[in-house]
Amino acid sequence: MALALGKGPFGPKSTGDFNFDTSVLQAHTLYFEDSPKRVRAVFGGETVVDSRRVKMLHETGHLPVYYFPIEDIRHDLLEESDHTTHCPFKGDAS
Repeated sequence: MALALGKGPFGPKSTGDFNFDTSVLQAHTLYFEDSPKRVRAVFGGETVVDSRRVKMLHETGHLPVYYFPIEDIRHDLLEESDHTTHCPFKGDAS
């Protein structure tokens, strides 16, 4: 849904270009762009991430998500998890 709103890749004010025919969308079409905004996340009074270099990933069938540069994340506030996921389109995550 967010892919077709406002400045989303398929919205009326889109600012990006595709290298394929957008009239025939495939499942898991991905669109990766720079976020125009500074993004901060605060948890328990601590700033966990603060970045002006955020990327936003749009994927058909999903809401957009932020991807942060690793240097902008406070790793001392996080703890490792045993949980992992795999996506054939985006790769592995933990």
